Amino acid sequence: MFSINEQKQEPYIEFVAAWSAADLEPYSGCYALKLLSLHDHVANFQVAGWSHLLFIGDQDLAAGPASIGLATEDFKDFRNHLLQSRSGRFEDGRAIFDLGKRRVTIDRRGGENKTFAPVFNFSEATTELVITLEYYEKSLKDMDLPTPAATLLASPGGDDYYRSAIAANFPAIIKALIDQNKQELIKYCRSIYGMGHGLTPTGDDLIHAAFVVANIYSQKGRIFMDLLRPDVEAFSAQTGLFGRHMLEIGRRGLTPEPFGSYLEALKLGVREARIINNMIKIGSATGFDLAIGITVAVKKCFATDQFLDR
Repeated sequence: MFSINEQKQEPYIEFVAAWSAADLEPYSGCYALKLLSLHDHVANFQVAGWSHLLFIGDQDLAAGPASIGLATEDFKDFRNHLLQSRSGRFEDGRAIFDLGKRRVTIDRRGGENKTFAPVFNFSEATTELVITLEYYEKSLKDMDLPTPAATLLASPGGDDYYRSAIAANFPAIIKALIDQNKQELIKYCRSIYGMGHGLTPTGDDLIHAAFVVANIYSQKGRIFMDLLRPDVEAFSAQTGLFGRHMLEIGRRGLTPEPFGSYLEALKLGVREARIINNMIKIGSATGFDLAIGITVAVKKCFATDQFLDR
């Protein structure tokens, strides 16, 4: 909902978030916003000093890290105001845009606070988990996969060049994560980051998936990912802004809601088509990339029988 305040000399409109990502809480300073793109359901912003983006959207936006959700009608109104300006600032939990004599703000603090960091660990490859993983792997393999990541499932799809690079490097990324081998990890990540088409290339999506699995795999995995911050920031700066966003939130163990739900389904043994359907509708290929990446990463972690906390 929004309110108009005319007690000030310059009137302002305030929108209150329906929900907001909890990972936005630590940002207490003032950060410049630059509009990257504006769509029917979401506005994408680059933020000065952040290694990831900010998303403001309506209820059709897939909830995820660094995002603020508005009621559908509120986003339509906000979108119309945003057409007048491509810049603003994020300050004290609010996105603020000065449009001539009018100020438009979005207060993230008024809505539901959502966390996108799965908090559970996979402790062992139980029979239920193996059966559930096989269910989702088969579900993906039965689809027409529009991504070179399909090679990880021995399925057709995508360019041969990308398929070869992914097949050679992604399993090595997972092994390096399990072995806690930073040099090997960075080497293999550099071989596929930025690789592929779209706003978030397949290579970046797959690395995101591996990073998220490493974070929930064990306490040592989370510590290792935290220590990787300067290295990830260094090579992620060489890919696109959206790919860089995926790499950074993955390093933090954060992932969009549909993929957190998938990981929870694996943990609980839930086998439902809606889990897959909610993932694959994200972007043109990103949903497929992340679903495949998570599936393969979890499977390979357990196949090694080498747990990070041991």
